[in-house]
Amino acid sequence: MTEGGCMEAKVTQLLADPSRWTHKANARDARGYAITANDPAAKSWCLHGAMHHCYGYGTSKFSAAHARVEQLLDARRYRGGLIAWNDTPGRTYDEVMDLVRRAGV
Repeated sequence: MTEGGCMEAKVTQLLADPSRWTHKANARDARGYAITANDPAAKSWCLHGAMHHCYGYGTSKFSAAHARVEQLLDARRYRGGLIAWNDTPGRTYDEVMDLVRRAGV
């Protein structure tokens, strides 16, 4: 990982520990406050925020990763896509990481 961002590291590496995953915010600092995904103070990320952080929002790498993840989701059930899926009450870290691994991001 590079200083202040992982650019090129995979989401599997960024979220390698359960303490590095969050929900209802793109990212959180050490105190748990919601911040942007690329803020250097970020200590945890939601799945969307992790992809933003790793691949750069709006890049072809981000779009490809996002498409792979969304392809694996049941779009009829999660109308808000991966953000809604990540933030579903009861969602677990293990479920997120299973999706991340299956998508290869």
